[in-house]
Amino acid sequence: MSQSIASTLPAAPTTLDVAQRILATMQAMSGVATDYNIGSQIRTFSEAAGSVIEMQSIAAQQQAYLSLTYGSISAVGITPLGATLANGFVTFATGNILPYPPATQTVLIPAGTIVQSTGGVQFQTVTAATLATGATSITVPVSAIVAGTSGNVSAGTITQILTGVGYSLYLSNAAATTGGAAAETPSATLARFAAQEATYGLCSPFAVANAAIGVINGSEVVQYAACYEPWINNPIASGQAGFTLYIDNGLGTASSGLIANVITKITGNQVTGVSGYRPVGVPFPCRQ
Repeated sequence: MSQSIASTLPAAPTTLDVAQRILATMQAMSGVATDYNIGSQIRTFSEAAGSVIEMQSIAAQQQAYLSLTYGSISAVGITPLGATLANGFVTFATGNILPYPPATQTVLIPAGTIVQSTGGVQFQTVTAATLATGATSITVPVSAIVAGTSGNVSAGTITQILTGVGYSLYLSNAAATTGGAAAETPSATLARFAAQEATYGLCSPFAVANAAIGVINGSEVVQYAACYEPWINNPIASGQAGFTLYIDNGLGTASSGLIANVITKITGNQVTGVSGYRPVGVPFPCRQ
């Protein structure tokens, strides 16, 4: 199950619009637009209007960031996961104390027959089933009607048959129902997105930094990494695109061997066909 998110942002008033409205209101209220003393009618109104505009701006910015974030996530095929249904099995029997009496007729149990736990959680049978004449019980798969963790109920709790089946039957579930999960949280979706991005052998700063993490040299391992592109802030002064890759083995004393191994991974090897992460022609130093 997937979810789609669409954001509609209202057009924000311009500074001129807000100023004109305030001045018009001030004129109507006092006739003289000069009284800005603390607690005055004009100042109070202006502060209130400014507060509302600020809150609207923050909300609009928040929606814009969400649109940008979810747009990026959707671009790589990741969508928030919806809640899932719990599943399990129930047994329809002709009695509740062994030995069960044999059925005196054929009993049809249609697909969609609704049953319920003692806690009020409802399930429905997934397939149709037939309890043959002379049989004493039959086990049928069920699925929760409402998605989420509430459908994960314990063994022995599904005991009520809500849909009539034309014969006196008893119900039980020998095992717990499982698989019900809540909808994915935004933070979990972002975590999956970050993990997906980290697997791409691309030339983005994010991919370069993630590629360095985990590189080893003996017992030494890159624990943290960051990719900085100073030329973006002042491309004219630098004269050339490039980036600096900072690594940390957790002790702040990365060896030359570890640095060399990181450079090898980022650069790749055209002879062996191993893809790297550095854009062609773009130099980079690696530092601890």
